[in-house]
Amino acid sequence: MIEIVFSLSGNEYELSMNGHANYSNKGNDIVCAAASSLAYALLGFLENCPTVSDMDTIERSGELEISCVGDKKIVKTAFNMAVIGFLQLEKSYPEHISVDTSRYK
Repeated sequence: MIEIVFSLSGNEYELSMNGHANYSNKGNDIVCAAASSLAYALLGFLENCPTVSDMDTIERSGELEISCVGDKKIVKTAFNMAVIGFLQLEKSYPEHISVDTSRYK
């Protein structure tokens, strides 16, 4: 299962994504592909966003962590888009992805 946690504290935003969906064989896993697409779209946006003042990332097999400080309006909008996308994915594949937004207020 892919476990995703979103956190927000002041103007510091975090995404932690760990695990594998195990929906299908490696290379054919549509849940993993969808989750990866959402995560890397967010990462690409943040890497090119001029209002992000500080960003750290960790990328390993089955793990992605993003922590950044940025403009509340622009960065929050990007994170909100990712949250909605991941929640829609969780709704369709609840046995393969879990999204925790309890620390994203």
